[in-house]
Formats: sequence, structure tokens, C-alpha cells
Amino acid sequence: MMGEDLDVLQLWRACYCGNADLAQQLIEEDVDFLQRDRNDQTALHLAASKGHIKVINVLLLADCDLDGQTKASRMTALHLACQSDRREVVSALLEGGAVCNVPDAIGKKPEFYTDDAHIHQLFTEHFKVCTHRDRGKLQASKEATPSAAEPKENTNTKQKKTASQTPSDESNLDWQGMDRKKIDNKFKKIKINHGLGFSAEHKKRMQANVFDRLLGGKKK
Repeated sequence: MMGEDLDVLQLWRACYCGNADLAQQLIEEDVDFLQRDRNDQTALHLAASKGHIKVINVLLLADCDLDGQTKASRMTALHLACQSDRREVVSALLEGGAVCNVPDAIGKKPEFYTDDAHIHQLFTEHFKVCTHRDRGKLQASKEATPSAAEPKENTNTKQKKTASQTPSDESNLDWQGMDRKKIDNKFKKIKINHGLGFSAEHKKRMQANVFDRLLGGKKK
């Protein structure tokens, strides 16, 4: 067990320092290149953050986990390569099949972390041949589009329903600045439409309660 741990440590060191020959040798000896270090990074994370393209190519041939995310930051190797402006690594990862729109712990995708115009161009070219970027938008569009089985609501019916459920402009009046008689006249024009089958007497009491609240006290 200790020997295996030492081999993994040696692989991490080789990937971090860019020793592609040693990394390949250790992988051929079946050292676990998917194992994670204390920062929850794989060999691919380490090589990507440092821009070691030769090591990246070795790991790609070994069928590494391109989209593996760290537990805390949820970053992939592509996030780290963009964060460090590693052009060659970004290009290799995209060509190798890395998903370009994986969000990290704060919802940011890899391209967010770079200001490098060349890397942005790599993503632009990549988006022309992949569907990762628009997959979420397409799904949202499908969910927002009503199915053919669902009948469309008549526009006139919708307008009538809105008119009956929405309070009139009377509710925006300055009730405190009006005298009692004017308020009484205004309330006669307001229709209460609770749609719950209340009796006329119950509606009248509810209307009176609203009246009292608007005046800030009860009628004497």
C-alpha cells in the first residue's frame, strides 16, 4: 500500500513539474492516474494548471477523466487551464472532448476565467462544432414552448379573467385625503370577486373590513 502511495505521489510530481516521460512510464505501470491529492486534484488538474502540454497528451491517450471536478471549487482541468491562460492545454482539452460549459461551485464556466483573446477564439471556434454551450438554452426553450396537446387560452377569455381578478385603479386612490361620503361612493363601485362562493352579507362584511383598514380605524 505504501509503495502504491509513493508511486501516485511520484506521478503527481511528474505531472506538476512537466516530466512527460516519467508520467507515461508510471501510467504504463498501472499507477492510478485518477487518484486525487489533498486538494482533490487529479494528475490532469495538476498538469493543466501548469500548462504542461506533453503531460496532457499522455493523460489524454490514457483516457483520463476530462471533466472531473474538485469537491470544493468544482473546477475541471479546463477551468484551471483557462484560469492560467494555458492556450495549448485549452486547445488540447477541447479537441480531446472536454465539456466546455461545466459550471463550477459559483456557476462559472471555464471561459469566464480568462482574458486571453486567443483562448476566447478557441472557444468561439469550438462552439461551432459542439452543442455543449447551447444545451441549457435549448432545454429551457423546449420547456417554455407549450405542447400541441395543451390548448391555447383564448385571448378574450384571458383579458376578461384578468379584468375580474385585478383590482381597478380605485385601489391607488388616496383614501386618507378623501371625506367619508366620497369614500362610500367609491366603495359602491368596487366589486369584490373572491370566487369562493361567499354570501352577499359575508362580502359586505369583508368590504367593510377593508374600508376600516384603509381609514385606519372603525366607523363610529
